[in-house]
Amino acid sequence: MRECAPQTLVVPFHEEVLGLIGPQPGARGRFTMPGEIDSWLTINHQRFRGPAEVSAVAPRGTLRLAMLGDSHTFGYGVNDDETYPAIVERRLNVAAPAGTRVEVLNAAVIGTGTGEEALWYERWVSAFGPSLVVLNVFHNDIGDDGARRLFTLGADGAAVPRPAADVPPGSRLRRLARRVPAYAWLVQHSHLVAAIRIVGARVERALQRGPAPASAAPAGTDGDRFRADALALQAGEIVYLKDRAASRGARLIVVFLPARGEIYSGLDGAAEDRWQSEAMAASVARVCAEHGIPFLDATSTLRDRAAVSAQRFFLTEGDWHPTRAGYAATAEIVADFLSPFIFSSGARAE
Repeated sequence: MRECAPQTLVVPFHEEVLGLIGPQPGARGRFTMPGEIDSWLTINHQRFRGPAEVSAVAPRGTLRLAMLGDSHTFGYGVNDDETYPAIVERRLNVAAPAGTRVEVLNAAVIGTGTGEEALWYERWVSAFGPSLVVLNVFHNDIGDDGARRLFTLGADGAAVPRPAADVPPGSRLRRLARRVPAYAWLVQHSHLVAAIRIVGARVERALQRGPAPASAAPAGTDGDRFRADALALQAGEIVYLKDRAASRGARLIVVFLPARGEIYSGLDGAAEDRWQSEAMAASVARVCAEHGIPFLDATSTLRDRAAVSAQRFFLTEGDWHPTRAGYAATAEIVADFLSPFIFSSGARAE
């Protein structure tokens, strides 16, 4: 397997916490994909990406910002200091006035959708008191919402968390795997075990999705259903998150991150990436405008930068996540957008 079909090797760092999927505190390990990725990741003891521990309350003079999202925000395939939230933190601190420091919590969780990210903020991230909450939206969030089914739409169009008894159980495969002696070591070193893990996860995820209800239709099953039902649920989840953040004195900002197919045409899946992304970006822009939520669609700016860059912004073989250059370019765009809200409009440093 190592010679003929090498696999992605990664330290297992997910666990179920508070009814959600979250990073395991204190996890650290190597993340490799043959020919594409060789990196290390760290989860601190507060369940955020990166080695630095986080205090319960932001230090005096520090403005704390939390980044919610999936693997693009988490930094799939790059080192802790190369993730897009880590680069945003460094750029904002360069621009920060004297006596002010910006702290960015990478609160992203791989494999989650908008609904799970909203609940992750409410049940965990909010306890650390960020003044600003940045929700990063990606086109496959609809599919992740469909798999987990954590919200439903009420008669008034508002998103309502499902009772715990109605939520599909988390990964049985993950619970069983952790009982295997030396499992964590095996998936970081054995290409055969890694292949079994990947196939098992895909099968389990397909079974979880099942015949998803219209309000949580997986992306790509039907264009009209996707636009009318799945996007309406996501819009409700964004409003839910905005209200929960406001109740804790925080402001929500939403960023739309483009898929590889929106940046580079002619690739496999590019057409589907594009129509789903365009439909989602328009829907999210609309709900943000209606509810006074600052919104950035990074697509056109990232596409323009990719067109003149000598470096690829996305991986090309067997994966569609950004490269180190892609994460850096995204961070520059987002940091420039966030600066006025952080330094000019009342975001407070404790």
